[in-house]
Amino acid sequence: MSALDRRDLLRLLLSSAAAGAGLGLTGRGAWAAGAGGGGFVPGTKKVLFLFLRGGNDGVNSVIPGHDADYTAALRPTTWIPPAARLDLGVGGAAFHPSLAKLKEVYDLGEVAVLHRVGYAQSTLSHFASQQYWETGVPFDDAFTEGIVARWVDRFGPAQVLPAISVADTMQLLFHGSTAIPHIPSLADYDLASDAATAKLMGSGASGLMGRFHDAGAGTFDDELRATGVLMADSLEQLASLPPQALPTSWYPVDDADLTAEGLPAADWARAFFANLRDAVRVLKQTDCRIAGIQLDGFDHHATQGGTTGAHADLLHAVAHGIRSARLDTLGLLWDDLAVVCLTEFGRTSAENGSQGTDHGKAAALFAAGGGVQGGVFNCDPVSWPSGATLFSDNGKYVAYRTDYRAVLAELFERHLGVPGGSLDEVLPAWSGLSGPEFQYLGWL
Repeated sequence: MSALDRRDLLRLLLSSAAAGAGLGLTGRGAWAAGAGGGGFVPGTKKVLFLFLRGGNDGVNSVIPGHDADYTAALRPTTWIPPAARLDLGVGGAAFHPSLAKLKEVYDLGEVAVLHRVGYAQSTLSHFASQQYWETGVPFDDAFTEGIVARWVDRFGPAQVLPAISVADTMQLLFHGSTAIPHIPSLADYDLASDAATAKLMGSGASGLMGRFHDAGAGTFDDELRATGVLMADSLEQLASLPPQALPTSWYPVDDADLTAEGLPAADWARAFFANLRDAVRVLKQTDCRIAGIQLDGFDHHATQGGTTGAHADLLHAVAHGIRSARLDTLGLLWDDLAVVCLTEFGRTSAENGSQGTDHGKAAALFAAGGGVQGGVFNCDPVSWPSGATLFSDNGKYVAYRTDYRAVLAELFERHLGVPGGSLDEVLPAWSGLSGPEFQYLGWL
């Protein structure tokens, strides 16, 4: 792998600077040189967010097999027949067959299936709904501070890498008043490969990034300098990650390995597993507490497929990835890790005329980890009455039963230790919300 070149360096610097531009970067001591880098300490809870962008079809991901409305007539080409479903042992709910590897983890009691999650009067807009999930504030389009960014600013530990976004673009989850590192891929930044790269990172006068540390007052704009200091420290820590040798089957990133695992040899699959591998590596080998990746492609208005096809391929990748994260962290981090899948909404209950499904309402989420209370929530014969649920919202959609902020509040309080009385600092106005939809499900 070639050393970090000037174009890549600028791309990395600008991706982080964009997170703080115009938002008033704070001067927290957390970004001081030498902070962090201690690696994982058992008992330190961590989170890996996986955002399934486009709106995952929850009805086919977690099939309400007990519901008489779920029929081949409802979904002529996308219906999953009973023989192909992976029963979850709760009276009818079943996984799509492509989630077989997730079922392995579920059977160990380490996967929580959180169905019928959403919010009141849900918008059908991708951009608006993703923003509301990532900021925790529905219907305020001007509010763009992400929930992870607020956690870092209010509760994050004083270290170089409290959180990191590993994706092609900086996720809104990580946007806020304190800049958070963002990398597309560790493979793009072979930081310690030669002396020239070391000069880029060095803390002395010879180091380009180090000059942000050494610059006197007024040499740089305050926001630019604060971001430069963060980037210098982050680059140095990422460059010091110890090498690792992992089975190629865990994170297949070339065509042969993908094909061997029954996964499509596609650009999106290679990028997804590279991002997942890098995010898990940072969580394992540094004191980073929250990492985020994403997988695009769930907006299946046409040719969605049933047991096979485009949707099945994506679900297979998600299942393979979560199982790989478990294998990679078992005995070290897994018991302290929560892998949480988010998606902006579900899909229509009925198939459309293009052999796909359109934007819907309530979503199905997955959460996995050694500390997760496994099981199925909101998809049993009591919480999902047969004949009265698939079309319970506007005659087209599954109505939500649990507000997504209740899922996030449970994560931040019970896993990351945010005091219940302080949750408003992460989820604005949380304390003013009431009703059964805001009750914790008990997955942690």
